[in-house]
Amino acid sequence: MKHMITFFAILFMLLMIFATGAIEADHFLIGTLFAFLGFVSGITTIYLQEKEKSNNNQLYYYEKE
Repeated sequence: MKHMITFFAILFMLLMIFATGAIEADHFLIGTLFAFLGFVSGITTIYLQEKEKSNNNQLYYYEKE
């Protein structure tokens, strides 16, 4: 799971950089596509982090009993 989080975080950063470059070069459609994909990748990263955090808390809770 940690590898997926890292993958989506790096993908998020790269897509946002590509979106900025495309918009600066007046390629607005490609820039919008990169920005949208970057946004989805960022939301996926946050979701996976929260999912892993809740899984770790549940494991700790069960070990404690």
